[in-house]
Amino acid sequence: MRRIRIGNDIQVSWEVKTGGESISLEGRQLKLYVRSAYQKQEIKDFVVEDCTISFTYLASMQRSTGARAIILNDATKGSPEKTICADQAFTLVAHSCEENDDDVDFEDYLISLQSNILIGRPGMSAYDLWLQDGHTGTVEDYYAWLQKPASDFVASVSAAEQQRVEEEKERVKAEVERTKTEIEREANELTRKNNETERKNTEAQRAKSENNREAAERRREADVAKLKQDVEDKTSTAIARCTKAAERAESLSVAVDGTDLVITINDVEG
Repeated sequence: MRRIRIGNDIQVSWEVKTGGESISLEGRQLKLYVRSAYQKQEIKDFVVEDCTISFTYLASMQRSTGARAIILNDATKGSPEKTICADQAFTLVAHSCEENDDDVDFEDYLISLQSNILIGRPGMSAYDLWLQDGHTGTVEDYYAWLQKPASDFVASVSAAEQQRVEEEKERVKAEVERTKTEIEREANELTRKNNETERKNTEAQRAKSENNREAAERRREADVAKLKQDVEDKTSTAIARCTKAAERAESLSVAVDGTDLVITINDVEG
């Protein structure tokens, strides 16, 4: 089945034979549709030439990717109404790399189809024609065969959606874990900042205490130095006084000796 990137005008040529013969469809009251898993779009602008139907499936009509079927309804008066379907005529894909025709040119999106389904043959149902085409089974099998492309597509979409849901659950779970980890990281960072602030405060208090200790030590040293200086000053004063007293005593003794007088000097305290 041809795979074409969505968003391209696609030229479709559908040859519909009647019982293997090329019987003209011109003049019949035909309606043409393109069906996806989600909607059925009517193609109003198509050309019938002999037994070939040609039309353009416009890019503007392409709303989703996936398989496309082409449906032809024959409501010609005087004949039983018939509807035929070219299942899985082509598939629209999301990316050019998914296409399966490497030789396609930019403007060469042409789909050629052939169907060997009877239109308007009296006395034969679509089920009979299905059997005539080589299929086997019951009417239920025929209905299942008609629905299989859409069922397969719906199943694939359901599987893809289930996978998307599971992946979304995993993403949400991972996001919750990431958010939890981020909250824990921010809490740890706040604790670290608080500890750092406390450390700085403690360090500032220690530095202040050290400054106070050093200032007290300087005051103590100054007091000791002053006391020492006072002692030294008093000692020097006392020594000076004693020296003067001794000098006076010696001077008096010499003067007295010179006059041949004997003077006795008694030590007087103070």
